[in-house]
Amino acid sequence: MSFMDDVYARVEGKGARVIYPEGLEERAIRAAGWLRDRRLVVPVLVGPGPAVAEKARSLGVSLDGIEVRDPAGDPRRAAFEAEYLELRKHKGVTPEIARERAGLPHYFAALAVRAGEAAGFVRGPAA
Repeated sequence: MSFMDDVYARVEGKGARVIYPEGLEERAIRAAGWLRDRRLVVPVLVGPGPAVAEKARSLGVSLDGIEVRDPAGDPRRAAFEAEYLELRKHKGVTPEIARERAGLPHYFAALAVRAGEAAGFVRGPAA
């Protein structure tokens, strides 16, 4: 058994959730589909639902079994804002800053992981 086969065997079917904050990016959508198809994780794409759906459709990737979360309307966003504010208020973060940052995909993903809603998140290369 190869190293990767061993890794796949350890995670397959466990239902671990992995968030992709760049939910409109082709690589994130294709990776989510690949992981879902192999039952390795439950992928979560972050972005506006209709736009993510359209991009996935254009790539031929079904979103069945892939969750899409839009920070703009997510029911957990207020809790994420409060958590971020509590964590960073000693650094001068205000409620307004916390609200803004909790709506950014990478912050949203990190706060979801912190809240135990996912095992981790994967981001692409820095621009």
